Amino acid sequence: MSSARQVSVQTDGMGTPRADGCRSFAPGRALVTADRILRVQGYTPSRRIPPALQNAAESTAEILARIATPQARYRHLATRALDEDGTLHLADGIRFQCEAFNAYLGDCREVVLFVLTLGPGLDLIERNLVASGNLMEAVLLESAAWMAIEHATKKLARHVASEMATEGLSPTRRMAPGYEFRIDGRKVPWPLEQHSQFFAAFGPGPLPVELLESCAMTPKMSRSGLWGFRPRSA
Repeated sequence: MSSARQVSVQTDGMGTPRADGCRSFAPGRALVTADRILRVQGYTPSRRIPPALQNAAESTAEILARIATPQARYRHLATRALDEDGTLHLADGIRFQCEAFNAYLGDCREVVLFVLTLGPGLDLIERNLVASGNLMEAVLLESAAWMAIEHATKKLARHVASEMATEGLSPTRRMAPGYEFRIDGRKVPWPLEQHSQFFAAFGPGPLPVELLESCAMTPKMSRSGLWGFRPRSA
């Protein structure tokens, strides 16, 4: 497997280098409207929407726009080798193991690790809604937040892909600890326990996402993962 240049200078801002090896990206606020929130709940324009639900959806959209603060950190790492057992060797001695890597990351010259969050404010709002018995609003807020983090992930993916396009590299699908991947008709996991190694790969600098002892992330509305980058001809 050929190796790629490793970004050793880090940045601060929209993909600018920072001293700790990571890069920062601000996806911007996602526009999640009340109509979109209601559609996810199965309410179409032709279906009569109860006034209380309409009001709750509008309030949820306003809360999300005001409270969510999407931010991401990501890091480029050159690939060194990929063993038959799915052990992926990266620059700086970083290693992950998942059998699915052979199917999805073969021929990749580089990978980009990332963590992304909507910030801690939504967690507090949701807990307060549940504690006060406003369960409908809590459900709508969680649904809207997942739409927002999906939007932010796509913006980050486009940003990183544009950085790599100048080198003639294209991204693979997103992979992350805790997910399963279908290989030859069977599901292959990337163990969630490797989240500790994943977070350690970002180095000692601060991240907007923290890892709990359970290997889950906080804030709740957070996402991690990596993309591989291979030559377009591959």
